Amino acid sequence: MKQLKKTKCPVALNVKGGAAAVVQDAEPFQRLLDIAASADAEALVSKLAQRSDG
Repeated sequence: MKQLKKTKCPVALNVKGGAAAVVQDAEPFQRLLDIAASADAEALVSKLAQRSDG
């Protein structure tokens, strides 16, 4: 948890040498969700614009 708080970077948790889970600080994760939602909205607007032009 100290590494996570200090670096704000995701941390992979390993089991038997393989990544089993990734833990991420809440603030950067929320930023990622916001960016994804914005990209989805832009894609939808673009599709709607193409349909109205065609």
